[in-house]
Amino acid sequence: MSPKDLPDCSLRWEGPQWLSTEEAWPKQPTVKDKKDIEKSVKIETKRTFVFSVYCKNDIDMLFDKYSSFSKIINILAFCLRFMQHCEDG
Repeated sequence: MSPKDLPDCSLRWEGPQWLSTEEAWPKQPTVKDKKDIEKSVKIETKRTFVFSVYCKNDIDMLFDKYSSFSKIINILAFCLRFMQHCEDG
């Protein structure tokens, strides 16, 4: 459907036919009093404990300590050179 057809589309503005008459709506279950609710629904309570732990990784610690990106690149390059030097000999 193109946007220019929308103003003339009755489904868009009025909805489906079954919504226009209340008799055609789906029937909702009715509850007469609180006792009926308690009988039909078993109420169960549970305690839930939530623990949240945040562990900073090495990259986060580098960003906290050295705020500029170029400093971090230099530090990482130094670490890589050191690791290669240790492997060589």
